[in-house]
Amino acid sequence: MMRGLPLESRLNNFISLSEEELRVLRDLHTQRTIHNNTEHSYEDDNNRSIHIILRGWGYTYKDLPNGKRQLIDILIPGDVAGLRTSLFGPQHQGFRAIGELEAAEINGRSIVRLFHDWPRIALALFWIANQDAILIAERLVDIGRRSAVIRVSRFLLELGARLETVGLATRDGFHCPLTQNDIADALGLSAIHVNRVLRQLREQGLLAFRNAVVEFLAPERLIALAQFEAADPPAFTTIDQPPRRTRPTRDPDQV
Repeated sequence: MMRGLPLESRLNNFISLSEEELRVLRDLHTQRTIHNNTEHSYEDDNNRSIHIILRGWGYTYKDLPNGKRQLIDILIPGDVAGLRTSLFGPQHQGFRAIGELEAAEINGRSIVRLFHDWPRIALALFWIANQDAILIAERLVDIGRRSAVIRVSRFLLELGARLETVGLATRDGFHCPLTQNDIADALGLSAIHVNRVLRQLREQGLLAFRNAVVEFLAPERLIALAQFEAADPPAFTTIDQPPRRTRPTRDPDQV
């Protein structure tokens, strides 16, 4: 975990971690490569690890008894998978890599130490959890109250805004390994409906999604259609004060 990686780029909107704090994260994590379609469960009470996405894409999901799947979080570099599980206990959901994904894994006992000894890092993780909750709330409104055209438009604009924060998109578009089935499972639509919406947006000169590339043809018009406004991180005036180390915790097995 060094300067310039996606997590730091994302956190720079909220907090600038010191070299010492970044070193702590680097020393605690184990870098893992998760291969295409590999699935991981967050239902195990003993598994409180988090995964900081370094490279690649993934998603968390919930499978239903009827065989359908609801995507919950779309994970891109700079995101943290398993954070809610680590903080609040097992979640009935899984995690899946799209293509090859690199992640920094921090085990649950180390998370306990982080929260006690490094409160600014803990605050940064809570900020990420809050941003994730905002995205999920908007997705709920999408599925419950917005038209298919607005759902798809907002979804792709949101991904573009998030990727631009970590330097992986421009105002004109971004690389996107999601399939139309993935988008359908995220938005409560059928793949056929998503295909029709994408064709409509392309014919209107607003957006094109071809060969794993999303291209915003008329960004301002698309933003107006989708009634989209990227969420601004909350401003804090004391967040960049020098970090103060607290006393070390006891052995995590005794916590």
